[in-house]
Amino acid sequence: KPPTEKEIAYIDEYFDYNPLAGQLFRFKKKLQLFREVGALNNGYLVSRVLGREVYNHHICWYLYYKKWPVLQIDHRYRCRSNNKIDNLFEVTGSEQNKNKSYPKHNKITDAEIE
Repeated sequence: KPPTEKEIAYIDEYFDYNPLAGQLFRFKKKLQLFREVGALNNGYLVSRVLGREVYNHHICWYLYYKKWPVLQIDHRYRCRSNNKIDNLFEVTGSEQNKNKSYPKHNKITDAEIE
């Protein structure tokens, strides 16, 4: 679900992103400094924005491109917590399924998926 205008304004005011390191920071008013944020949820880093849990990779994408992703954001190297900008790309659902990892016991090959 796309963020509200109020959530976007909050992200613009309180978040910062280092695209080369993939780090997301939030400004802490009491401490007057930025602190790296993100809690792991199913392998993805998430943060709270005005009480709502939002994937860090969506926030990173927004801060880098200054637009909320229209499609899904996939992690190119299959590491869900790596939010470096060169690891994030916008894809359709079917494109994202092609980049999935499958359990070793699964007999389906990547060639059969395409």
